[in-house]
Parts: sequence; structure tokens; C-alpha cells
Amino acid sequence: MLCVEQFCLRVLWELDQLEEDWMGCMATGDPEAVAHSYRMLGHHLQITADQLIPMMVISDAEMAAVNTAEPS
Repeated sequence: MLCVEQFCLRVLWELDQLEEDWMGCMATGDPEAVAHSYRMLGHHLQITADQLIPMMVISDAEMAAVNTAEPS
């Protein structure tokens, strides 16, 4: 499995873990709780995007190594 695939699976797991708390905050209807929930989600997305770009570069290098190792 490529690094980017492992990373994406981890991110999906993290979002799944956040879902229950996020839905609970949204259900309260409290504007501060809702704003905090969106800030938390936005922060998670920003960190994910910042980490995903290097992972994609590593995956390109992995693919190049796999392609050169395969017999013609």
C-alpha cells in the first residue's frame, strides 16, 4: 500500500472518530458550539491538506521505484 493510501485511510478514520462529537455540537444549536465545530473541522482539513502534498510526492517516487523494478 502506498504512503498516500495509508494516509487517506488514517484521515478517514480520524473523521469517523470526530463525527459523533461534531454532530452532538451541531445538535445543541448553540452558536458558539457550532462555530467551534466548524473551526475544528476546518483546522483538520487544513492540516490534512498540508500533510497530503508531501505524501503525494512520496507516492510518485514509490511508483517510479515500482515501475523500474518490474521486469519488461
